[in-house]
Amino acid sequence: MSEASTPRGYVPRTTGNDREFFRATLFGGLHLQTCQDCGHRQHPPRYLCAACHSKALDFQPASGKGRVLTFTVTHATRDRGWTDHVPYGTALVETDEGPRIVTAWRGTREELRPGVRVRVDIDPINEEFGLLWAAPDRD
Repeated sequence: MSEASTPRGYVPRTTGNDREFFRATLFGGLHLQTCQDCGHRQHPPRYLCAACHSKALDFQPASGKGRVLTFTVTHATRDRGWTDHVPYGTALVETDEGPRIVTAWRGTREELRPGVRVRVDIDPINEEFGLLWAAPDRD
């Protein structure tokens, strides 16, 4: 688990709200779906606000900062795009805005632990998808 290159294995096909999330995120940093009626921020994207059920949703920029809630380390993979990267970490990050997102880990195994402050970066894979990475926030 280090500053290795971005794996190029399976790339999901984005549709609906996922496509809108990645489109916003790829061209402007991490964005979170935000209700225009009540201000609730949510992830993953949905068709209705989880708080007030409004359909008035759009994507607003997020700080890209948060903390690791939990994580897992993968030691074997079936996706050939990740074979050269095992072991690799996956982190559940609670953003400073509240929503939780799943990210790949870019840092050392010793740094990957609950509570560590992180920043989330995006590596574009193609025009419709980017891999979300969390790395220790050294600022």
